[in-house]
Amino acid sequence: MSNLKHFREQSGLSQSKLAKKADVNIRLIQSCEIGQRDINKVQGLTLYKLSKALDVKIEDLLQLDKN
Repeated sequence: MSNLKHFREQSGLSQSKLAKKADVNIRLIQSCEIGQRDINKVQGLTLYKLSKALDVKIEDLLQLDKN
């Protein structure tokens, strides 16, 4: 499961509600959650909007290798 999906579900938001709250395209959320798009390559402003809407740090949304 992507970090984005994890935090979105934890916040009780649908993809549609998160898209509106963060002012981003729902397709971006969908493609990041299913792995079609690499969230690590999403523009900084978009990551900022998503992190603020979910009340998490940008780093929490990124798929970082913890080795």
